[in-house]
Amino acid sequence: MDVSEAKQIVRTARKCPTQWFYIKTNEGKYIKKRLFISEKGVLCEYEKHSTDKTIPADTSYWLTLKPKYDSKTKLFRANVTRILSYLNESGLWKELVPEFERLDKESDTTIIDLYNRKYDLSDYLKAGNFKHITPSILYNLLRDMKFIRVVYWGKGNLHLQTELQEAIRQKKDYCKKWQMTYDNTIIYKAKSNQAWYNEEYRGSSSGHYHILIDSQHTIFRKDK
Repeated sequence: MDVSEAKQIVRTARKCPTQWFYIKTNEGKYIKKRLFISEKGVLCEYEKHSTDKTIPADTSYWLTLKPKYDSKTKLFRANVTRILSYLNESGLWKELVPEFERLDKESDTTIIDLYNRKYDLSDYLKAGNFKHITPSILYNLLRDMKFIRVVYWGKGNLHLQTELQEAIRQKKDYCKKWQMTYDNTIIYKAKSNQAWYNEEYRGSSSGHYHILIDSQHTIFRKDK
């Protein structure tokens, strides 16, 4: 690999919280190195087992070079993949599928950039003309390991899931309320083929509101 090509990859990755890179050598082996560009513009690497000793990097035996991103990239991709799997299998929320597919194709660099923005995500969604994915959904895709939840039916209420599955299969409106820790509600609208799961504080009109992506899995939409 030409050193100028390697420097460009490292320079681009500097926007992300990483110094680690995966390298595939000309012999087909994979190695991992910490790389950076010095103040003099030299591509350097840290010596093995050292946090301060560095040497100029030798790229002559490198075939490919890719940055090693943190686990947040993996979490984002895992969340998006699971959501697409549930949506495609259930047939619900067809308008959400193309938007999640676009997120699935985003580069690691863009995902890390979104992660670093924290709460400032609306500009990205507006520029991309996302109409259904909200800033709160995108924020939780990036950060929440428990973003995809399972409906808590409660003891003796599993028949409600069967009823919902049948309603979705027959394309019939369905609404059911039951009380556990919260006042729980499941709503299915056949015309739009959309479904929701709400957990409201008892006797209140505020709580946690979710999108139902199949007969048991939900993603958080908002609190109020």
